[in-house]
Amino acid sequence: MNQALKNTFRSFLFTTRLILKNTPFFSFCYGLIKIMIALIPTGLIWVAKLIMDELIFIYNGGNTNVIWKYILIEFSLVMIQSIFTEMTWTLLKLIRDKNESFLSSAISEKLSKIEIRRLEDEESRTVIYRVMQSQYSITGSYDTFVSNILIPFITFISTVSVVFYYYPVVAVLYICTVIPTMILNQTQSEKMNKHSIDSIPEARKKDYYYEILTEGQYAKELRLYNIASIMRQRYNALWKKLAGEREKIFIKGFKNLAFASILSCGGYIGLYSFLIYKTSVGEITVSELAAFSSAVLIISNSFSGIVSSFLNFKMVYVDLILAVRTFFNWKNEGEGEDNGEATIAMDNQQLEIEFRDVSFTYPNTDNVVLDHLSFTIRSGEKVALVGVNGAGKSTIVKLLLRLYEPSSGVIRINGIDYRNIDINAYRKCFAVCFQNIAHYALSLQENIALSNIENSIDMDKIVEVARQSGLAELYEGWDEKLQTSMSRDFDSNGVNLSGGQWQKVGIARTFFRNAPFVILDEPSAALDPFAERQVFSSFAKLCGDKSGILISHRLSSIMLVDRILFLKNGKISEEGTHEELMSLQGEYAEMYSLQSQQYKDA
Repeated sequence: MNQALKNTFRSFLFTTRLILKNTPFFSFCYGLIKIMIALIPTGLIWVAKLIMDELIFIYNGGNTNVIWKYILIEFSLVMIQSIFTEMTWTLLKLIRDKNESFLSSAISEKLSKIEIRRLEDEESRTVIYRVMQSQYSITGSYDTFVSNILIPFITFISTVSVVFYYYPVVAVLYICTVIPTMILNQTQSEKMNKHSIDSIPEARKKDYYYEILTEGQYAKELRLYNIASIMRQRYNALWKKLAGEREKIFIKGFKNLAFASILSCGGYIGLYSFLIYKTSVGEITVSELAAFSSAVLIISNSFSGIVSSFLNFKMVYVDLILAVRTFFNWKNEGEGEDNGEATIAMDNQQLEIEFRDVSFTYPNTDNVVLDHLSFTIRSGEKVALVGVNGAGKSTIVKLLLRLYEPSSGVIRINGIDYRNIDINAYRKCFAVCFQNIAHYALSLQENIALSNIENSIDMDKIVEVARQSGLAELYEGWDEKLQTSMSRDFDSNGVNLSGGQWQKVGIARTFFRNAPFVILDEPSAALDPFAERQVFSSFAKLCGDKSGILISHRLSSIMLVDRILFLKNGKISEEGTHEELMSLQGEYAEMYSLQSQQYKDA
């Protein structure tokens, strides 16, 4: 079987299983009613023939009341068809609502569990892009296949069997005339489908430019730098390019499709002419001619509709559905690893971290970020990671948090290979303030408590970390205090914080987690010097006897740590306290002296 056909039926089976799993009763009723609707046209043809026979009998002087029975059956079939059609619309709406709700929830849950490399890898992001497009198309694809392909196919088979019963050779010859249409349409569809796949990156870029033109976060710079027209030009250029390529494919395939359509119409005209000839020589009656004519028309319309819908289904839905299937088959974080019996008790505040001969290269790149790196952070020790951009500081944090796995080497926590620890239990050991703080359109209290949601009602602790992070003087001037929304998107009384204020929220969030290991990744990037001093003073105080990592480009702020690791090209080039490194007169001392001079000059 052609691979495209296999993918089409695989897509339908995947969609059907998904829908039957979530709405078994509604889906069963929907399918059953659709099948009954598909058989009605053949019944109507036969009943119409019987009515015509009775009319001819009456016209020739006969007397019969049977005709009224046939008329009643005809009206009943039409009424049933109408009622069943309305029932399927209602059922489809119920199926769509339930499945869209389920799929949206399932996609968001899966996105929170997949390996984070999937969110940064180009190929995986293309799959995710398709999945986000498809979450509202699953029910539509199911309805399209059932209503426009499966049901017309049943109608086609049941109707063609009438013609085949009387004239099998003619029926087969007619079908042969429409096969070229199907083949050429499929070829054209595959070309369009290939174009859609190849243009995914450009389509994403087009959508990105549209986001720049429409999202509020870009509004100020669009006006200040007068770059809206440039972005619009790029957006329109990509649109024109994509549309132009599609237009070329359409024009190129038009001649072949026109020829196939003429051949198909010739088959229809030939079959219809044959039936008229048989009637003229008395081999079939006028009522049979009418029945056969109706059957031929239904066969022709059904077949062309099936081919058109099949190709449309393949072009619109197949790749989206296959992307959904691929997406849900992705491995979750920690899946397939030896999550052994080793666990870390959360009441144990003493953690020791060891990197032993760790190397790391990001997926789909050749750049070695960490090169056989080894170091240990003893329990209760605070360590600063220092180095130029790209030295590997943030990558160490990503590996430590198991957002990525080392390419080689091992990471141990309290002497245990961290791959043998349940990933959720492992991550509970860490509280992290990332360089880019996540902004949630929630209250300040919720924004702080998200790191330890189980204790979100511990107001004393929330107030304490908010004060230590320099937020008290901010929220005390608000009418709703800690309940104030951190966005105006859903609350007109909300507030929009500055970058530095959000940095304080992130720091408060980190300390509220109360984990045994604290990581601050550039926590003072958006802070003024006074707020920076307060944050680092709070860091030492709130960490207490916990272990911690501090990453900062501002070397004046890291002298509170126990030890400094200076990274260069993925390796530790210098190690020691601030005083020890300054006495070495190495790269750390040079960087520190340069920054100090810049502050003095300023």
